[in-house]
Amino acid sequence: MKNIFAASLLISMIVFISCKEKVTNPPDNPLPEGYQQDVPWPSLADSPWPMNHHDPQNTGRSSFVGPKSGTNYFIIPTSYQESGVSIGKDSSIYFASLANIFSYKLDGQLNWQSIIDTIGYEIFSTPLISSNGNIIVINESTGRVSSYNEAGTRIWSFKNSQRIWQTSLAIDKVGNLYFIDAGSTLTVLSNQGQLLWTLTDPRFSVGSYSSLVFSPDGKTLYTAGLNPSLLAIDISQRQVKWSFGKKLNQRSPMVDVQGNIYLLAKTDSTDGEQPVLYSLKPDGKERWVYFHNNTLEDEMFANSPTIDKNGNIYFAFDSLYSVNYHGKLRWKQPLMGIADCPLVCDIEGIVYVGLTIYAQSFITVKTFDSNGALVWENNFPTSHGSEVGGSPAILNSKLIFPSWRSKEIFLIF
Repeated sequence: MKNIFAASLLISMIVFISCKEKVTNPPDNPLPEGYQQDVPWPSLADSPWPMNHHDPQNTGRSSFVGPKSGTNYFIIPTSYQESGVSIGKDSSIYFASLANIFSYKLDGQLNWQSIIDTIGYEIFSTPLISSNGNIIVINESTGRVSSYNEAGTRIWSFKNSQRIWQTSLAIDKVGNLYFIDAGSTLTVLSNQGQLLWTLTDPRFSVGSYSSLVFSPDGKTLYTAGLNPSLLAIDISQRQVKWSFGKKLNQRSPMVDVQGNIYLLAKTDSTDGEQPVLYSLKPDGKERWVYFHNNTLEDEMFANSPTIDKNGNIYFAFDSLYSVNYHGKLRWKQPLMGIADCPLVCDIEGIVYVGLTIYAQSFITVKTFDSNGALVWENNFPTSHGSEVGGSPAILNSKLIFPSWRSKEIFLIF
């Protein structure tokens, strides 16, 4: 009897201690609501900036700090520049121009140059760098997708039957490549350039300023739409699972780590067609809407937003706006120029804004901290025009900023 009592007492003590441990040991340092962590993407290069606007969610957020001043820079020469820039595992800089792909060292020395296709065609698609180091790029005018190794040798090439007017390829977690062509056909290639499957939908946008964006789990692909404004594609079922909006849209969405979607668009005619920033839930339902009412909404398409690690969203027209994770305006700053290129931010929440100021011989870059204070600004001389357009890139204490249809890429340090 004593043995039974002792055993019961021992079991009770173990249960009590176990329960007490569960109660008194909450998770250490829980992350604040809306906090943004990097989404692991094993098919992409482990590099500072492996693709257009940094990642498959189109966030434009770097894991590095950018330059603290805009006074030090040098120029990487190019010709009729339209693509953005990407950065390889060895910090090589990649971009495309006039049917060529280029690789430069960080000191501005040319690594190599390779012809993608017919000489003379403009290219605004930013190269994408896969986990095996291959660099993949589109020649929009000819519909050719080409892959190069790190030495600049072409590994494979896929010739599409239609042109491909997109700013970048998309890549899923296993390395398959996605694009929508001028015939509104979604085409999926293997990482060896073999055709896997297609999906045609006349609602898919074929505009030159948009690109495809993935959900954090890699199961849903988002694309701009002719009407509706946004479509969500289930890549396992190979079909559109939902759509949103009733207006023509040429802008790419942005997706946060929680799966929420952000889209600069217009409300439907029943709501007066007002310019807004939408936040949608992963199922396509409206999460919130911020009415910014900027009249440049109809004239700008390359101005993708960015999101910092605290979940603050930034977007720009002739002013820079910051709204919090719940869609409330934090601040607004006039820019004295047109921010018609993607915004990017660094790990400290510094936002880098490229500006077109017409009838000038330079582009302007302004940087703001998370509270809206100007950090630095500078003008960078161009040989032709004063426009911005392609996505810049950030690596450790450096900003690489392309001009638009001019001959300069600026490496700012």
